[in-house]
Amino acid sequence: MSDLAGIKQAKSVIGKLGAVFAFYQLNFVKGECDELSGTLCD
Repeated sequence: MSDLAGIKQAKSVIGKLGAVFAFYQLNFVKGECDELSGTLCD
């Protein structure tokens, strides 16, 4: 039972990390866009 809970928790943490990574990746692409165009890409 505790193993199953641990797996669920691990998946939750991995999901959150994935979301954070995707968010930073998106911002990094925006940053690249900023440098290429010389304008803010909000």
